[in-house]
Amino acid sequence: MKQLLPLLILFSFSSCGIVGRIKTVGLINGTQIEQRRFFEEISFKEENGKIILPVEIQNNVYDFLFDTGAIAVIDNEVLKNLKNQKVTSQKVKDYFGTKSKLNYHRLEQVSIQNINFRSTGVVGADLGLIKSKDCSGISGIIGANWMKKALWQIDFQQQKLRFASSMDSLQIPENSDTIRFVPNPQGTPAFKFSTSNGVQKDMILDTGSPGNLSMPANGFSKEERNAALLKHFGLAYGIFGSSLDSTFFIQFPSASVGHNLELKNPVVVLESSRNRGVMGTTFMQNYLVTIDWQRQYIIFSPISAPEKKKVNNYGFGINWEDGKLLVSSVYKSTLDQGKGLEFKDQILMINQRDLRQATQSDYCDLRLNGKNGQDDAAFIWVKVLRNGVELDFKVERFDVEEFFNKNK
Repeated sequence: MKQLLPLLILFSFSSCGIVGRIKTVGLINGTQIEQRRFFEEISFKEENGKIILPVEIQNNVYDFLFDTGAIAVIDNEVLKNLKNQKVTSQKVKDYFGTKSKLNYHRLEQVSIQNINFRSTGVVGADLGLIKSKDCSGISGIIGANWMKKALWQIDFQQQKLRFASSMDSLQIPENSDTIRFVPNPQGTPAFKFSTSNGVQKDMILDTGSPGNLSMPANGFSKEERNAALLKHFGLAYGIFGSSLDSTFFIQFPSASVGHNLELKNPVVVLESSRNRGVMGTTFMQNYLVTIDWQRQYIIFSPISAPEKKKVNNYGFGINWEDGKLLVSSVYKSTLDQGKGLEFKDQILMINQRDLRQATQSDYCDLRLNGKNGQDDAAFIWVKVLRNGVELDFKVERFDVEEFFNKNK
């Protein structure tokens, strides 16, 4: 499902000269791991479905996002205080295809627990928008160009990441499915996703996206999109800005990932802004996920997923802008024609909480801790201002999976 902030920094190179391109490719692929034989297990924090790890650079420890869908990135504010070598500049594009020229740097050493990554290629970028909208304190991104130098195993059940030099160090359950992938230039795993109605799309494994399964809406007719039981409309954010995006939720009788991992009744999000499919962490939480870049395969081992938190989702997103708390996105069901919250409504109150003079702190508290103030509230009361008129709504807790199970 689409979140307020799908952090998909899918960098691609533009034609800024053959010399610059060669330097860039050499830089992002030049990272080496100092230890020849290693196995490490590290606990991670989960924030809004995203994996956050401690990274040590020049004797300082920073929080980095673990993102298979991105190249390695470091915040410009951190970068200016580090010893580094600028190698080249290139234009890159974000989630929406918006381009900007960024600098590529080389760091002598980056350490994740006891493992040292040498001559690491990294992009310097302003992560201010990401941090403010996602209420995150990350200082950078561990990208696929670093990850592909090791084997990685993501264990959401125990909130552990394991990385090793050899598959012999990792335990793989017998009831596992293995799919092949083809890495893109930065190393992001890409594979085929096929639906029961014959649609096939390229899909990437993206731990930077907290969603489930999504696909580009192109290839589906207007009638198919309009027949979707659930739709979502509002803002989505990339590293360089935001854009309006419409999404359509469709449940297929079956689908397959990489032709080997078979799925029953999957709910897939069709997004107009995407040019490829994305497998996010909501889907991955059902599996122990092991990625082998050398042999180019991903192993999915089914597990008992962590208990789902019933908090923070009442069918609408929020945004803080110019001292106002606004509705940034809304779910609309074709089964319910009643009027509810609308995009750009100003939120005045949630339950008894006065938000007429909302602050950044209010926004982050609601975003991180839930709009209801408690985990088990079945509904909340929301007062909004729309076209100069104050309106009150009773908004029930909303879950996409529960919605489709109820309406099968």
